[in-house]
Amino acid sequence: MSDPTEPTRDDLAEQVRVLAAENERLRAASAGAAGAGTTVTDTVPLPTRRPRGRWRSVVAVLLIATATILSPVAVVAGWTRLQLTNEQAFLDTFGPLASDPRVQQYVADRVVAEINNVVDINAIADDLFTGIASLDLPPRAKSAIQLLQEPAVQGVNSLIQSTVDGFVQSDAFEAVWRQALTSAHSGLQVIAGDTLQDPNRALTIDESGQISIQLAPIIAAVKQRLVARGLTLAERIPAVDKSIVIAQTDAVPKIRAAYATATFVGTWLPILVLGLFAAGVLTARGRRRTLITAALCLAGVMALSLAAVAVGHLVFVNTLAPGTLSTGAADAIYEQALVFAQGTLVALLILGLVIAATAWFVGPSGPATTSRQAVSDAAAAVRRAGDARGITTGAVGEWVGSHDAVIHMGIAVAAAAVLLVVRPLTATVIIWTTVAALLLLLAVLLVSRPSHTGHTA
Repeated sequence: MSDPTEPTRDDLAEQVRVLAAENERLRAASAGAAGAGTTVTDTVPLPTRRPRGRWRSVVAVLLIATATILSPVAVVAGWTRLQLTNEQAFLDTFGPLASDPRVQQYVADRVVAEINNVVDINAIADDLFTGIASLDLPPRAKSAIQLLQEPAVQGVNSLIQSTVDGFVQSDAFEAVWRQALTSAHSGLQVIAGDTLQDPNRALTIDESGQISIQLAPIIAAVKQRLVARGLTLAERIPAVDKSIVIAQTDAVPKIRAAYATATFVGTWLPILVLGLFAAGVLTARGRRRTLITAALCLAGVMALSLAAVAVGHLVFVNTLAPGTLSTGAADAIYEQALVFAQGTLVALLILGLVIAATAWFVGPSGPATTSRQAVSDAAAAVRRAGDARGITTGAVGEWVGSHDAVIHMGIAVAAAAVLLVVRPLTATVIIWTTVAALLLLLAVLLVSRPSHTGHTA
């Protein structure tokens, strides 16, 4: 006897027909919606939501763009602060100028010109030979003496020139130069005091805004040498107060504020830029891709800055400097003054490329995966060759293999700490730090072995 609650065959057939019709209707509606580029909402309404994380991408872009723009300013500010506050860095920057032939020639010409201004060799020779001619001498002797006047003047001038040239090319000149730089740096450090002009300092700043280095110690040393070589005429060279103008500023009252601002900005702006880069990477959704982008932006802006330095070199030497410096001296001073700044730009360019390459290498792309697999296979082959010869790392290798992620992180943190602490940051420091980190990672890869703990036979 059948259960009256069970559906009959006709009921089942009717249900199948209804379901088939509904299926056909939904299929047609879906096909129509796909052709019209719209979404079916009459049967299965879908909520429309704004994609999550878009704000993170916008903020990350703004942070990294700001950091990229400020990076060259941070390099210049850091270099300025270093020169103002670190005497040894100041000496390392400008000290080598004393041995540059172009600077030596410029200083020698200025010293000789100043000596000729204060000691009239021609007038002294005229007085000397006029006095000799007034003596009761034979006519032929007087004529001969008059013929000696011009060679005597030329000889004295030549002796002065050769003595000055010899001095500026000697170690004594380098000592005087470095002493002047030391005094100049001391003056810069106390420039915020009440006395801007001090005759006892090699560096002076007058009320018109001219910053000068005094020639007095150089002329005094040359005078002493001339006297020692028998030219008693040099005793007439007085103690002159003459300076070489090295810069001009129209805002002497603002120097104090500028010094304080330069030191403050040079200290904190590089930290701010680093923080902006880090915040941009951490804010982004795709952090690895963002890190690659940020690193390439850093490298690119450093390359542009190096190009700007080269253009500035041409402008300074050919346009700005000729009014106060010779072309050779201006060229030497510009090159030497920015040698450390250029080194920092090159170092940061290399650092950006290294970070981008590292982030790409650990990524999921096909070439990166293939490269990692090739390195891993090579390390495995080396381990197998060692095992075949009885050379194995054993339990140590298994421990390293089970903790390789932590070890890799430690190596990365140590390398980052070196780059953050070592100053000045140079290309050599970055290259050797990178090489050391790669060698340590390679050593970990060769030593590590897969752990067999928990495996069954």
